[in-house]
Amino acid sequence: MHNCAVAVKTPESIENLIQNADGVIHAALADERYDLAAELANRVYRACGKTNGKKFRKQALERRKYVQELALKWKKVEEARAKLEIAPDDPQANLTLGEFLCFAQGDWQQGLAYLAKSSDGELKELARRENSSPPSDANEQVKLGDAWWDLAQSRKGEEKAALTIRAGYWYEQALPKMVGGLAKSRIEKRMKEHVAVAKESLLQNPWKKAVNKWQVLFCSADPRIWNSEVNQGKKRFAVPVSNAPESMKYLRMRNERGGSVIIELSKDQLLKQFVGTTWGWNGSLGNRWKGYHLGIYNKAWPSRKRGRIHVQSKRHFLGWGFGHIQLVDTGQGYTWAGQTIPPTVFEISVTADDLSATEETFLLKAQGSNKALKESAHKVGKTSGRELVQEENVALASNGTTVSGNFINVNPSSDMIDGKTETNLRGIHYAAGKLPAEWIVTFKEGYRLREIRLKLWDGDKRFYRYAIATSGNGRKYVPLVDRSQGEWRGWQVLIFPKPRKVKFVKILGLHNSAGPHFHVIEFEAYCVPSKR
Repeated sequence: MHNCAVAVKTPESIENLIQNADGVIHAALADERYDLAAELANRVYRACGKTNGKKFRKQALERRKYVQELALKWKKVEEARAKLEIAPDDPQANLTLGEFLCFAQGDWQQGLAYLAKSSDGELKELARRENSSPPSDANEQVKLGDAWWDLAQSRKGEEKAALTIRAGYWYEQALPKMVGGLAKSRIEKRMKEHVAVAKESLLQNPWKKAVNKWQVLFCSADPRIWNSEVNQGKKRFAVPVSNAPESMKYLRMRNERGGSVIIELSKDQLLKQFVGTTWGWNGSLGNRWKGYHLGIYNKAWPSRKRGRIHVQSKRHFLGWGFGHIQLVDTGQGYTWAGQTIPPTVFEISVTADDLSATEETFLLKAQGSNKALKESAHKVGKTSGRELVQEENVALASNGTTVSGNFINVNPSSDMIDGKTETNLRGIHYAAGKLPAEWIVTFKEGYRLREIRLKLWDGDKRFYRYAIATSGNGRKYVPLVDRSQGEWRGWQVLIFPKPRKVKFVKILGLHNSAGPHFHVIEFEAYCVPSKR
């Protein structure tokens, strides 16, 4: 696209560039590549600056301004996410992220939690009211809808439209339960004259093109509520699978730590044990060995090993979701990518839309045989955007990772990326540097990371303090955690709220309660976290 923007000279070629650029910019926005979209829009505008591009200049200028505004908004959202990683109660960051999720993306299920801690008193009060006790009675639903409606009247633009739609959400819940009368007529009039108009005004919202297309059917750590009507907050929610769109194409499972996997599935298969060529879906909720079964399994991962979690109730296949614990009669099991994990909230959602390029990386595909599973989220060398996704720990010297900084010769940097995690009192297999220590971990590629693990030396009762930031280019670092307060010992598990491109990790050793050095036994980084 860059070369095309430079080469175009005739009016026809400039017009073709604009038409082609629209599709590329749209795709970049859909994949949340706002910086790329802004760069493309700017290049198109510059191409229109040529003599033959005069009649297209105004259109290109408007597009550039529009996309640059989106990129700026997105930057603020990303900054808010980063701020909340180290200060989860920051009112302004909660407001920024909450407004983005609720107003721009229409994701009220997640966004309300942030608005409930925001700096906007009116939004905060209503969000807390809705989160604490979502009403089921028609009268109470109308009252909550009226509260959102009244707040909308004091706001403008996109915010007013979003608040009006939220009022309509609660009106829609109440209307089927209401008998005729003035109250029902008032609500029906608002739905027709105002809510419908607000929805129409947001149809072209660019933030919604790749977001909010997934319909959540289940979100809980309790598989028993699958295919039922439960609304007790965002971590205990379910609706009957009959609510799924008739033309659904895909099912997605996510866990609260950020993992995601997608399969092709039709609506009539949701409550069945459906077997694909190399993977399967179990929606039957069968109970065996005191464990309910719900999730995706991989036929290329058979295992009879004691203690493994089997998502398929009658065969020994590993996967993602809920299952029984093999040869152990101890109750419900939880698993992700074949690994046993602690009790976890899983989300199951479906869509009738096509997948974005990013979502395609998490789609399980069959390629000829059971052993030819193309599981993009777990195979080494598969890219997600421009970032590499790899299954195992990527922070190993054997994988090309290096560490630079001030280290003691007898405790070199290589000891923290050698894959050895045991604590050794003689000082072997851990890295050490004089406080304050600043170390830079450099990966051979830019990885799309979801989790970092750090094992501090734990041979006695001492504690440490530290901070970690990450960067994709080595110039601008984004904070991951600030643990300059408190007492930190042993394994540190640091989870990204959203996958982040990382090539450099800065570790700042700040304090050791028992000496002048900072000690790290092992440093690990994961695109696909597994259970330790």
